[in-house]
Amino acid sequence: MRSFGKGWPRGGGEIGELLRHPAFEAVGLGPAESWPASLKHIAEMVLNSRQPKFVAWGPDLSFLYNDAYVPVFPERHPAALGRPFREVWADIWEQFSPIVASTLSGSPQLFKELRIPMRRDGRTEDTWFTFSYTPLRDDDGTIAGILCATLDVTDQVAAKRGEKLALEELRAKSEALAVVNRAGAAITIEPDVERLTQIVVDAGVTLTGAEFGAFFYNVDDGGGGSYMLYALSGVDRKNFEKFPMPRNTKVFAPTFDGEGIVRSDDILLDPRYGQSAPHFGMPKGHLPVRSYLAVPVKSRDGSVIGGLFFGHAEPGRFSQAAEASLVSLAGQSAVAIDNIRLFRAAKVEIDQRRDMEDQLRKLNEMLEVRVAAEIAERQQAEAALQQAQKMESIGKLTGGVAHDFNNLLQVISGNLQLLGKDVAENGRAKERIANALVAVERGSRLASQLLAFGRRQPLEPKVINIGRLVTGMDDMLRRALGERDRGRDRRLRRPLE
Repeated sequence: MRSFGKGWPRGGGEIGELLRHPAFEAVGLGPAESWPASLKHIAEMVLNSRQPKFVAWGPDLSFLYNDAYVPVFPERHPAALGRPFREVWADIWEQFSPIVASTLSGSPQLFKELRIPMRRDGRTEDTWFTFSYTPLRDDDGTIAGILCATLDVTDQVAAKRGEKLALEELRAKSEALAVVNRAGAAITIEPDVERLTQIVVDAGVTLTGAEFGAFFYNVDDGGGGSYMLYALSGVDRKNFEKFPMPRNTKVFAPTFDGEGIVRSDDILLDPRYGQSAPHFGMPKGHLPVRSYLAVPVKSRDGSVIGGLFFGHAEPGRFSQAAEASLVSLAGQSAVAIDNIRLFRAAKVEIDQRRDMEDQLRKLNEMLEVRVAAEIAERQQAEAALQQAQKMESIGKLTGGVAHDFNNLLQVISGNLQLLGKDVAENGRAKERIANALVAVERGSRLASQLLAFGRRQPLEPKVINIGRLVTGMDDMLRRALGERDRGRDRRLRRPLE
């Protein structure tokens, strides 16, 4: 093998060719031919290595590197060859100055995955290197330089960081999912809207990391909106008691109108903020808010039930993942609130139906009683009518008989009176005619009574002697009672006589 100068075997690739070029001189070291044997030996080893390596030698730490090192700083090659270390790495000298000083003092250095902000393609970007710094001695044993063996591990670090970030995101998503599931299970069985919204807001604060959160129930007052604070989490309610309910301002409108989600890293920089009188922003004394996240809670029919609002005093606190979790939570809460509304409406309808059924049952019972009473009254009326009709028939018959009987009595009375004149001299005959006339008179009274019954003449109450009345009805009673009861009639009449 031919030597490149004394003690220099040929080799080292492109960099070796540059070093062998007659015009090349390293700052503070001169041309390669004049280098000490120890440097030549180290340089030859570096140039023939396939691992990225460099040597910094001499009072100016002249920078010598191999072909494998060129990709580390391609835009600095070949101008960096033979230049002072501090000049080559001026942009990171502040970071590396202590490391260089410690190595030159005799302490070897080893760094794994050290972050180095390096300028590449005209901009500074983070890179990571694993490298070692070894003190180099010259021919007399004095430390004269540094040997560096390095590996660019930026891709590996990025991969590991990406994996770690992915695991953290997965863990965060799992934790968020667990929070959402627990909250969803709780609100599914919660029958009270206020307790339900409190569960939702508490879960939202946990999911987003907000300092406070609130649920405002959407109430339209016809004048721009009035919103009831249903639940608050993270701060005491007294922090909001002195402020009026929020109005449908430009910041709140997308939520209360159901237009969409509002997530701002700094709400103070949002063009919609501070556009509405009278406060033109948050009222004086309001909790500081920079990070802002608001999600509408919409019913199945598309109407807006209300909104979930979360705030933090520091900017940039709410991530897209937190927003996604909150959207899921808002959807579940909307379904739960809808179910509560349906349940209450169904309960009201059932109660109304039960009341109507009770009223109908009572009405039926009353109707049954009234129908029974009407039937009884009708039966009594029909019985009375039948009795009246029967009595009317009897009355007509009795009246007719009494009339005809009275006519016969008149004929008999007239003849007896004429006959009495003819037998005026015959005492016995006269007595018999008198008895017959008495009988005719009794028959006439009986006919009058029958006529009065048949004509249904009104009664004329008057004071009477009951004994005389019954005695006067002797003949009628005898005929009515019949022969079998005459003995009993006599027994009844004696006390009256």
